[in-house]
Amino acid sequence: MAPKSPCAPAGHDLKVEVQQTPGRGLLPDVSLKAHLDGKPIGECVFISASAFSRRGGAQSWALCNWLGIPDSHQGRGFGLYLLRRALVEVREAGYTNAAISTALDNYRALLLYSNNGFHVVDTTRPFSRQLP
Repeated sequence: MAPKSPCAPAGHDLKVEVQQTPGRGLLPDVSLKAHLDGKPIGECVFISASAFSRRGGAQSWALCNWLGIPDSHQGRGFGLYLLRRALVEVREAGYTNAAISTALDNYRALLLYSNNGFHVVDTTRPFSRQLP
């Protein structure tokens, strides 16, 4: 994983706050919050795969637990910038692999992720059960 520092969307005074917090593995969790004109407009959170697995290889994986931009700010490149910037930050934190997921019918997210170096490795089936 060798992400390049992205350029912020042109014509916007976008500020990004980066925070590292202790995770459940050796490397920190990394979160980014984007602000436009002083108002929050997006967030991207990566956590260590160690939160889900004790295997040694999990230490090198950062999982995107959340990437969100409100509908009113979508389509302007903010999500793309936030994802690319987050990948740079998790790489600098020491991770060598990144993963992200979305629903199979979320075509905009699938396009965003695949255009930024991610590839589909599997699909999942949801299971549910009503508890008595």
